[in-house]
Amino acid sequence: MKKVLVTGADGFIGGRLLPRLIKAGYEVVTFSIQDGDIASGLPDFGALDHVIHLAALTFVPASWENPAEFYRVNVMGTVRVLETCRRSRCPLTFMSTYVYGAPQYMPIDEAHPLAPNSPYNHSKTLGEDLCRFYHGSFGIPISVLR
Repeated sequence: MKKVLVTGADGFIGGRLLPRLIKAGYEVVTFSIQDGDIASGLPDFGALDHVIHLAALTFVPASWENPAEFYRVNVMGTVRVLETCRRSRCPLTFMSTYVYGAPQYMPIDEAHPLAPNSPYNHSKTLGEDLCRFYHGSFGIPISVLR
């Protein structure tokens, strides 16, 4: 049985994903805000086969009121998750967001220039950059979902 870590498991997407993973036969371990501060680090979950990183601060208006907290949680939290993947040598699925800003053309595709338009969007863009770096530097297989 494959062991999957899901961060942000109690959020909107996590709450819908967990039952499906369990039904599909995965051993699921979770980390949510009730378990601690993701930016401070994750506990040792032992050997992992995959990590799905959903945890983030997401309320855009709040990102304008306290951008430093969004960068701390979303960027450093992603670093902590990537370090867990590096130590476990397991793949990561990273949940991003709409990072294109005002469309320069339609339909928007993955080649569209990035133009984050809030601290929240920018923190997710930085998370994607971290994923690319860890993939290139440490060989971690990573999928980014926008």
